[in-house]
Amino acid sequence: HVFNIYIRLFANLTSLIYNIDDDVFGTINEERINDFKALSADYKKLLEDTKSSDVTITVKSSNNNDTKQFKAHKIILAARSSFFEALFFGNFRESSQSEIDITDVDPILFELILQWIYTATITVIERHVNPLMELAGRFDLQDVSH
Repeated sequence: HVFNIYIRLFANLTSLIYNIDDDVFGTINEERINDFKALSADYKKLLEDTKSSDVTITVKSSNNNDTKQFKAHKIILAARSSFFEALFFGNFRESSQSEIDITDVDPILFELILQWIYTATITVIERHVNPLMELAGRFDLQDVSH
């Protein structure tokens, strides 16, 4: 039940960007854009300041054996991705673990995925676009392509 409350809270906060004016052009309200930017900045701080994280994700690339660890928050990952929701709150062993491994993923791309999950904004170089879209599909991040 607590998980569902957090999901609804996160959904309500992130829906700020979708509050559209009723004018002829359907422009986004400037105040809502500023609210979204502030929320995005706060979530970026949360990602960068790992003291409140509750999971460590070790990501290992299959191509060049790069490995990197990322600290994150299960509830935020689950709120933005049904893959992580099932992993952390389903009947998987990872639901009771504070450390998980993800293989066959370039750590650079996973870092971009985390940035997207937390802030809904990323800057991507051209060569990362297609692999990032594939990875977004793997983690069920349907809104990353918009």
